[in-house]
Amino acid sequence: MRGWIASSLLMMALLAPGADAQTASPALNIFYSAKRMGNLDPCGCHSSAQGGVANEAAVVYPERGKGLPDVRVDAGQWMAPASGTDPVSAMQSRYLLLALEMMHYDALNFTLQDAVQRPAYFAFFGRQHPQAVEPIVSANVFLRAKPNQLAFKPYRIVERKLADGSVKRIGITGVTDVAVMMLGMQRVDPKTNNGALALTDSYAIKDPIESIRPVIAELKTKTDLILVLHAGNFDGAQQLIQAVQDITYVITSAGTSDPSIYFTISGAVIMRVLNASGQQIGLTTLRPRNGAWEFENRPEMIEVRAAQNPDPALARLVTEYNKISGKDIATTDTNRSRSYAGAHRCALCHAKIYQSWKATSHARAMDRLIVRGEQFAPDQLRRSTTGYGEPGGFVHPRLTQSQLLMGVQCEACHGPSLAHAEAETRIKGELAPADKPAAKADVKKTMPPRQVPEATCVKCHDAKFSPRFDMMRDYERVKH
Repeated sequence: MRGWIASSLLMMALLAPGADAQTASPALNIFYSAKRMGNLDPCGCHSSAQGGVANEAAVVYPERGKGLPDVRVDAGQWMAPASGTDPVSAMQSRYLLLALEMMHYDALNFTLQDAVQRPAYFAFFGRQHPQAVEPIVSANVFLRAKPNQLAFKPYRIVERKLADGSVKRIGITGVTDVAVMMLGMQRVDPKTNNGALALTDSYAIKDPIESIRPVIAELKTKTDLILVLHAGNFDGAQQLIQAVQDITYVITSAGTSDPSIYFTISGAVIMRVLNASGQQIGLTTLRPRNGAWEFENRPEMIEVRAAQNPDPALARLVTEYNKISGKDIATTDTNRSRSYAGAHRCALCHAKIYQSWKATSHARAMDRLIVRGEQFAPDQLRRSTTGYGEPGGFVHPRLTQSQLLMGVQCEACHGPSLAHAEAETRIKGELAPADKPAAKADVKKTMPPRQVPEATCVKCHDAKFSPRFDMMRDYERVKH
């Protein structure tokens, strides 16, 4: 009888509601990436790590998450690597931000490499898609025009409910150091530049250690776990740990000759991603114990392999990007007839006028389209490029010759002038005396008209897009 009762009690205990919850591990997954560089598609290479956001969403999180709550972060360099005036990379970066939003990324570190786009780009995109821009953080990137104002929030706090029912608050902040400088950036003396160590056209990067100190102190009072996202070199990540107390976990985009994927230094852990371009995602599992967090599972790299069933929503997003950006268009157009020289050729003889034009809104016309995400819209391109729809004129942002005709250049108003530019080149070359009269005649014959009729202006400034256009008044804005 006593044996039967004992067996019954054991069975009841095993079947009791909440038994699984009592034994479940109160653990938290941390998924992390770095150096995505705008990549959306699989790499197309022979590697088993194909990458591609549709594969990532299908393979990484459902298969490796094991049903645990998670936090997803990127340590930086997520923007496509190109100048801020490149319309293709600017659109690619927009779509990557949308993809990261769809994959529920909680924080993206804004780094020197991501600073290729102006604040207006993020402000405009943020109004259209606030949840895509919301995760961007930085504790040490400031606005150059307002040197005491951060470009983005210094941190984010997210809450996760663990298996034991406890709710944990995770604080995520990020910094970038200036060890690796990008084109168009300059190191400066912080004493004469409001504490900035480096400047871009739009941003000022201040000391990462001094900038992050107050952020860590604030997060310590508000959160249970702090994650620091870092971009730069590996020495910079180590210096953060050694200089700032209460930093326990750093996720960095920095490379090192050591093939290890994580390092323990002074009681803190630095984790990094080995393979860039979204081909690998890092994963570690942490568990709270006795007021601290420790490894449940040590960091590992997950290969983003080709999925049998890629995530359909992300696959549609990538297809949309490829279609709108003309990915299948050949990037060279050397076989096309040419009649436009491009403003860079005009500048060889008309340097002063060229510099004056550079300061006008005509020169920045494509920049405005990039900010608004309209750089592939035909109705906008005809008004913001040179020779759109004309023989030898602008065709598509992906084409090399078209890239030389972005913006409302000289020839948009004065007409195609390649023949004149080439005539000028010939006359400046070594000509026999007998050939010079004919060359001079060619220069004069091919010279475009200096006066621009109103009929030329209203091709772009029509009633639909410029209902208030006034030739006499508005000409003063672009006169040069």
